Formats: sequence, C-alpha cells, structure tokens
Amino acid sequence: MSDEQIARSSPVFNKDDADFRLRSSDNVHFAVHRVFLCAASDVFKAMITIPQPSLTPITEVPCVDLAENGITIELLLQFIYPMKSPSYMSFNQYMEVLEAASKYAVEGTIDALRVLLLAPRIDTEHKSLQVRSSLAESDPLRGYAVATSMGWSAEAIHCSKLTLRESLSSVVSTPQVDEMPTKHYIHLTTLHESRRAFFRRLFEEFDDEPAEYRVKKCKECGEDPLKTWWNEYIARARTSVNARPLGDRVFDLSVMFPPDESSDDIRCPACPSLAIPIETLYALSRLQNKLNKKRDSVRQKFSPTLSHDS
Repeated sequence: MSDEQIARSSPVFNKDDADFRLRSSDNVHFAVHRVFLCAASDVFKAMITIPQPSLTPITEVPCVDLAENGITIELLLQFIYPMKSPSYMSFNQYMEVLEAASKYAVEGTIDALRVLLLAPRIDTEHKSLQVRSSLAESDPLRGYAVATSMGWSAEAIHCSKLTLRESLSSVVSTPQVDEMPTKHYIHLTTLHESRRAFFRRLFEEFDDEPAEYRVKKCKECGEDPLKTWWNEYIARARTSVNARPLGDRVFDLSVMFPPDESSDDIRCPACPSLAIPIETLYALSRLQNKLNKKRDSVRQKFSPTLSHDS
C-alpha cells in the first residue's frame, strides 16, 4: 500500500458498532462485524482469530490488510451481508469479486455469482430502471472461459451456444480467454465448425429440390432469375454463417433480399421480375425448422465434453 494514499472510510460499511476492520490495497477502511465474516468464510474466521500485535491499543478495533482494492471489497461485503446484493457489475468487476470470493472461500458469494453470470443485469444508476443483457450475453467467450474454469457445466454449455453469435476470430482477448485450457477452446472450435458444416449440408440438400421449382429462363439473356437469386443468396448466407455460426440470420430479409440500388442498371430488361415460387418458400421454411431442431441438439452433443472434468 502506498504511503501517499489517503485513508478513507467506506460509505456503506462504517457503522459505529463494528468490531473489526478491513483495509483495502488503496487504503479504504471497512468497519465490519465478525459474526458475518465468520459465518460466510472459514478463511475470514481464521484471519479474524489471529492474535493482534501487542503494540495495538486495547481500545482500537483490530484491522487486517487485504490485497484487493476498495471497490472489490465493498462488492464482496454486499454479497456477504444480509443486504441487497449488487445486480449490476461490469465483467471486470465481476471477475475481481469472483476471484476474491474464491480466494477467501466465500461459498455463498460464489453461488450468487454463478447465477449472476446468466441473469439479466438490473441497472439502477439511472432515473429509470434499466434491464441490461447478462454478462454471458455481453461477452459469451469470456463467460465460457469463466464457467469452464469454475467447473460450471450448465453455464459452460449455455455460453458455448452464445459464442455462436460471432466468429471466434473476431473476439477481443481477455485474461480469462488467454488462460483457458486448450481442450475447452477446441470444444468451441469444433462446435463452430460443426455448425458451419451443418449449414453447408442444408443448402446442398435444398439445391436438389425438383426442377419444376425453377422458373423459365429469359429468352433474351438465357438466365434463370430464380437460379441467379439463389446463387447470390447462398453466397450471402455463407458469409453470414461464417461471421455468425449460429445461423439465425440467414433467413432474414436483409440476407434473402438485400436492397441493391444498382440492380436495375445491370439487369436484363427482358428478364421477368423475380417471383419466388411458393414451393421454394415452403422448402426454406423446412430448412428453418431443421435449424431450430439443430439448436436443441447442440447441447446434447457437446454437454459431455464441456464438463469441468473432461
């Protein structure tokens, strides 16, 4: 702790009836009660029962220095005390509290943080209540790394599915991701590639649909407007799946029929307007149903390999 840091008291934990003090690395003092710390953690209990130096005045409340900063300790104490627990934290704050709770073996806080990983975050800092996405949704790969490191299988499975919303190559590195065991990262790359392969098979199957689904070729240029649209759509769909392996956007209108202001300038004037046959739309609907079923099968296929003991 730097001598230049001015001692200050926590605005929350400053009661006069406190019988113990914790001091953070940035010189924030927390007036706490032994009964809550001892009940929450055997590590804190042992820390509190350590005899104080003989030079400490009898009237002075005992104090222990902790390596964590003031914000982390305050958040940790809010989980320990019978008070409203924090419902909104940044991922960095979450990790610091989780590391502190693990260090001091505060099992109740670890359990609460496990729930908080997937729970929506309630932001009460603004005038109106705001519900924000969960930590796992805000950074799925980091959530997966945390869950696997803690042995939270169900959360790891859920986060692995969330990572399908973006390509692994576009994810920003974090300490948790960098320290993730290779075997867990391989599970993810296998999952992503399996998803892309699944879409390739889907569209290959669709391309074998009966020929009567096609419209007649243009007499002037010899092109089939439906075939031209289909080939372009397949290219857009593959690009979408590469960027977002979940594949839930390949049936969006922006992918199926993107606005193209230049299309009128290059299209053959004799070509008939594109009209998607109802059979083709039904076939696309069947593909979407297969996609929905595939979402359910992902967990069954990967759940054994995502456990902490794998």
